[in-house]
Amino acid sequence: MNGPQSDVLLDVKDGVARITLNRPERGNGVTYALAARLHDVVAEVASRRDVRVVVLTGAGRQFCVGGDLAGDAFAAARQDVPVDDDVRAQIERGRLTEAIRALPQITIAAVNGGCAGAGLALALACDLRIAAEHAVLRTAYLDAGVSGDYGITWLLPALLGEARARELLLLSEKLDAQTALRYGLLHRVVSGPALNGTADAFAERCAARAPLAVAAIKENLAGAAGVPLGEHLAAEARRQVATARSADAAEAAAAFLARRPPVFHGR
Repeated sequence: MNGPQSDVLLDVKDGVARITLNRPERGNGVTYALAARLHDVVAEVASRRDVRVVVLTGAGRQFCVGGDLAGDAFAAARQDVPVDDDVRAQIERGRLTEAIRALPQITIAAVNGGCAGAGLALALACDLRIAAEHAVLRTAYLDAGVSGDYGITWLLPALLGEARARELLLLSEKLDAQTALRYGLLHRVVSGPALNGTADAFAERCAARAPLAVAAIKENLAGAAGVPLGEHLAAEARRQVATARSADAAEAAAAFLARRPPVFHGR
């Protein structure tokens, strides 16, 4: 449940779920507790038919600066935990980005400040990324003496290609918002005061889309990686037929003929 001390807040209004990382005093740094709470919130949102869009952002001046180096996310020594157990726990924590990517709703990261390490992975797991012009993005793992988690080494090559992913991970340089936009990490860059309004406008636009078609498009995109075209065509065709036979598709046609905006209900 939300509360003043909750490290992840959830607010749902008019079909939009706004998820806010809420540790502003620590730059919204990821701890085990925050990751677990965020995973629960994502699972809740996935099951809600009243949610069409998800906006992920951070409280205060940062989006998420990565793992909390002063907290439990990067314990300096874990000699008391068997290596295999530690690996299994790390894999489970990494399922968080997988869960975000698997959401049937359109997801938008509203990057309001620093975005690094695990925070960058969370943003990359979203469908769309909008950033304030003062935002700074960085992989940052090498600076902490670690190799990366939360799927960052899968997400970056998938989104940007291997060459750019190697550059960002191995040089670990800070990217300003305009450079990140040019690289393809971001979709829009706006002034700081305009960020929430722009994210809300994106969310409103996305919320008006046909939910079944949105979910099917996301399934098509997720299933395309590493699959031969012929195999992909079969899955794509099944989803196209299912959505074409939906009430939403009939509503889209009726609205077009009547020259009015369609109203979709996800069925």
